[in-house]
Amino acid sequence: MTILADDLLTGREVSSYLRKSRSTVYRLTRQGLLPAKKVGGTWRYSRRSLDEWLRSPESTPSPPRALVPAET
Repeated sequence: MTILADDLLTGREVSSYLRKSRSTVYRLTRQGLLPAKKVGGTWRYSRRSLDEWLRSPESTPSPPRALVPAET
């Protein structure tokens, strides 16, 4: 598989693509949840990998847990 320069996105481009803040994109990257590679000291994201990630069940956030009162 050949990856073209057009297929690699910067953090700013991923932020726009996913409609999430750049801080969220980088947080997900640091946590290993968003597929990325470091190239020359900066993160790069494959559009194909992002599309696959979006289709995977792991990318879907789980619903928030209900708050349960602490037992006293």
